[in-house]
Amino acid sequence: MREKSEKWIWLRHVAVAGLYFASFTALRDVSFTYWLLPAGLRLLCLLFVPYRFWPALAVGEMLSLGIVSYQCRDSLGHTWALLNLFPTIVLAMPIVHWSKTRLGLFGPRHTVHLNTLILCTFLVAIVSAARTYPVAYLGALVSGEHASFAWAQGYFIGNYLGILTIVPLALMLWKVCSETSLHALWSRLSNSRLAFDSVAMLLPSLILLMWTTAHIKGDLGQIAHMAMFLPVAALALRHGWYGAAIGGSLASVAMAVGMPAKQLDPTTMQAEVFMAFTITVMLILGARIAALGEKEEKERLNSRLALQVAQEGLYMSEQRMQQAAETIQQIGEGVRYAQDRLLAKFHQFLPASQGDGFQKQAAATQHELFHLADGIHPRALSQNGLEFALQHGRVALAFTNENVGYECILTGTSLDKFTPSAKIALYRLASEAAVYMFEQAKLTHVTVRVRAGVTRSKHWAVLQMDAFHARDRDGPMPSQAECKQFRERLGASSRRVEEIRTRTRVYGGTARARHIANGTRLSLLLHDIDGTLAPH
Repeated sequence: MREKSEKWIWLRHVAVAGLYFASFTALRDVSFTYWLLPAGLRLLCLLFVPYRFWPALAVGEMLSLGIVSYQCRDSLGHTWALLNLFPTIVLAMPIVHWSKTRLGLFGPRHTVHLNTLILCTFLVAIVSAARTYPVAYLGALVSGEHASFAWAQGYFIGNYLGILTIVPLALMLWKVCSETSLHALWSRLSNSRLAFDSVAMLLPSLILLMWTTAHIKGDLGQIAHMAMFLPVAALALRHGWYGAAIGGSLASVAMAVGMPAKQLDPTTMQAEVFMAFTITVMLILGARIAALGEKEEKERLNSRLALQVAQEGLYMSEQRMQQAAETIQQIGEGVRYAQDRLLAKFHQFLPASQGDGFQKQAAATQHELFHLADGIHPRALSQNGLEFALQHGRVALAFTNENVGYECILTGTSLDKFTPSAKIALYRLASEAAVYMFEQAKLTHVTVRVRAGVTRSKHWAVLQMDAFHARDRDGPMPSQAECKQFRERLGASSRRVEEIRTRTRVYGGTARARHIANGTRLSLLLHDIDGTLAPH
């Protein structure tokens, strides 16, 4: 069993070495001095391949380099061939290990620290150029060519840009796939604004600039090279480092395809340096933008959660008030039953006038208990619905009892689609608005207009209450006793617009009062933020 297990371990190492060898060789065939894609593959493998397979990666790279050494052994000599066999990945391993373990390249929940990634990329590009330049210098001496230090600069920028072409894009895809299941990935992609902007804005711009650099020479071609950073910057500013990763990779490919020279060339070198600098800045800036966006989204979610908690608290309070109202009604029925039995038992011992007085007192007590229970929680709302409660419920009766005309007009979508929490909130706000209007002046007529609608699958309602004053504004105001009785009938207490506005903000709305001809208008906006706040 142990031998079989060791066999499988060796097979895994051979598979890793073989896959890395094939990928490294394939990318090397499409690379050149200023655009070394194997450098990106090298760093990407070190980031994701477990440490125990790193020797296999070194063997795979050595095999790929061995092909070049074997092909050039006669022209450049065996010393060069042996020196060329040393794998660059061995020099990059300590840097990547230090970045992952000491600098925290990967954070919790698959987060990537872009500043650490850029530092790691920079250091890996330096050691890669430091390894490649002596080999190239020795080859130049053997072949009689003139070696220049500009080669080292070219190797550095080639490795650096090759890493930026592959690694950020791969990290972005890894993060997206880790956050989304395969079933939901296509749905997210089809609805992604980033994907749309990449296809609709980035690709056409880069294709046009690539054609310009390939077919137009001179200053205009150089300007087109430099202008490739513009769509990258636009995508990064809109979508953070995700946009910079996609835009940087595609812009790097477009620049490499449209290059007039694949060897050391000062003009090409300038364009490559500018593109590498642009991608680096956009990645860092995009990471900052993404962090600010996440912070803003977190604050928005916290605010939404606070509103949900407040709404749930109000709804639970209404549930308790409903239970209290039902208890009071049961007590009232018990009191009525006890009074009826007592009056029936002592009816023959009481004078007729006194018995009638007791009957009236019992009826008054029963009536007060009923109004008390209905003020705590209106029966019309739970039995007949919100629309009936607004048109014929306690608000209408309270104004009618004060000889104030009342009219309620409902328009828009049905209020029955609101959650119970939002229904109760809208009714309570109507009661609070009625109390506020009643205490302002002597009223003759009140008109309530309620309009409901749906925007982006979220229900909303606007309540507008117009209270028309008596012609004699200097007439007597409602007494304190009348105001107190009116508030008790509706179970409301708000006397200021600020108090009403505070309650509407719990439901993502607002309140505003203003004077109109012969009256006052109070407008309320309420959003049914979440249909899961209360059970249906």
